[in-house]
Amino acid sequence: MNEYWYREPGDTMTSIEVALVFGVDVRSVRRWAREGKLPYFETPGGRRRFRRQDIEKIAAKGRRTAERQAHEAQGARDVPR
Repeated sequence: MNEYWYREPGDTMTSIEVALVFGVDVRSVRRWAREGKLPYFETPGGRRRFRRQDIEKIAAKGRRTAERQAHEAQGARDVPR
């Protein structure tokens, strides 16, 4: 079997599952994959699959960025005018 296709259950995610993680429409996930923003592989049937580990890393990075931006915005409001 193709090592990229066969994974343990739970190791991979579908486009729909990835969309739920990011809170976006599945069409956004497909576009991001096509643009190279999300790593994926294709099953023998041509379906996109995403490694859970990759998606979790990207999602965590996005959360850290959002938290940092919120903190910076809060700090900007505390500056006396």
